[in-house]
Amino acid sequence: GAAYGTLPSVVAPDGYDFSGWYTEANGAGSLIEATTLVANGKAHSVYAYLTAKPLNVTVSGLVDKLVHYPGEESQSALLDIKVLADNVDVTNEVTIKVESSDASVVVVDGLTLKVAEGADGVAAVRVLVDGVEFKRFLVSAVDYEGLGYEKVSNKAEFLAMKGTGKYILTADIDLEGDWLANTDSWRGLIQTLEADAVIDGNGHVVKNGKVASGWNNGWIEH
Repeated sequence: GAAYGTLPSVVAPDGYDFSGWYTEANGAGSLIEATTLVANGKAHSVYAYLTAKPLNVTVSGLVDKLVHYPGEESQSALLDIKVLADNVDVTNEVTIKVESSDASVVVVDGLTLKVAEGADGVAAVRVLVDGVEFKRFLVSAVDYEGLGYEKVSNKAEFLAMKGTGKYILTADIDLEGDWLANTDSWRGLIQTLEADAVIDGNGHVVKNGKVASGWNNGWIEH
């Protein structure tokens, strides 16, 4: 029937706040304060309840696409992750983990995202701090080299394409003049397209690529 009176003070560890004394562990039961009347006349325990401080997690260096062009280094992205608790930098005091939902598309090496060998798809990337997810985003990845593509970056390479190959256009190309003098030996693999037709998934275009059947996307064989 008496009040508890002065309770022990608690110094919470970094990243936590002391939320009070309770009759059961983990904040369960009833809150005990100095004015709370003792209901249990026998010796008993009260429990300090600590709660984690809210974290503010920022992630920079995000990408939405990674590619590996033939003859070039495979693209990668290093994530810069900062974790604040009450405006205090606790990045080095927490456990940061980055995960890929599909390692056959995006490989995670620490905080670095890489194109998987032979990748051609989309993977979800998760950023977890102390096991709690704070960020999720999608990354598409294509390994053109691993998939057997040849790089086309200029007019000469474009005109040398054969219909049996796989190509990735890495620059806009402007084909001027009568560039196919003898159309009898050439066949457009894709029929008439509009001017400035896009021939790859990166938005590159071929201008002035006129063949006998009209504007063509340039995929040709002879």
